[in-house]
Amino acid sequence: MGSLLRLKADLGDESFVTALKLSRVDLKHAARLDTLIAPMPGVSLLYLSPFPASLPQADSIPKLLLVSLRLQAFAAYESGRIVTWGPISSGGSQSPTRTGLYHPNWKDRRHVSSVDSTWIMPWTVNIDDRVGTALHQYSLPGRPASHCCIRLLESDARWIYDWIRTSAPGRRGTPVVLFGEYRFELPPPWRSLPRNPGLATLGADEVDDALDLLYGQREAVTSDGD
Repeated sequence: MGSLLRLKADLGDESFVTALKLSRVDLKHAARLDTLIAPMPGVSLLYLSPFPASLPQADSIPKLLLVSLRLQAFAAYESGRIVTWGPISSGGSQSPTRTGLYHPNWKDRRHVSSVDSTWIMPWTVNIDDRVGTALHQYSLPGRPASHCCIRLLESDARWIYDWIRTSAPGRRGTPVVLFGEYRFELPPPWRSLPRNPGLATLGADEVDDALDLLYGQREAVTSDGD
């Protein structure tokens, strides 16, 4: 932990947080890594986004949340322009997160899992009421590790909680698109930074896949979650 604190002092608070996001870990798990992916001085978090800066096909949508399972990252868009992004931890190999289009139906600042009462999930945004799939704060170990939910850093979970709109009578909530596939047998794509950044960014075909789900060309599927 001492070397991690020295790195934080060297980078500064903002760049250190960006390093955690690029490495897909929280502070606790960062201490267990031998290396972190650090940004160049002065480079902003949005500049380093693995998602496109704009989605002209979604410029008529006030708010849109995309979640890439392959990249283990989310991006929030307003009228087709990215406003923030961050890391996630989706379902592990035994309980993978399923892709699809969802709409948040309720929120809870401190939710206790109905599967295991020891799982406390702050800043929960539920997107599937049938099985409980949700976005929420939880540990990020640098790999998919949840029981199908989308884990987030605390700062990102709080931001999404405040930003996202839930469904109400006569109104659907903010569209949330879960897409892509995480290849457990391959090295995590973000570790290719900065050697091969193309592997750690969203490809045009992946954008098309997300838009297909968004506009109903594919049917959403769901699964059990934590």
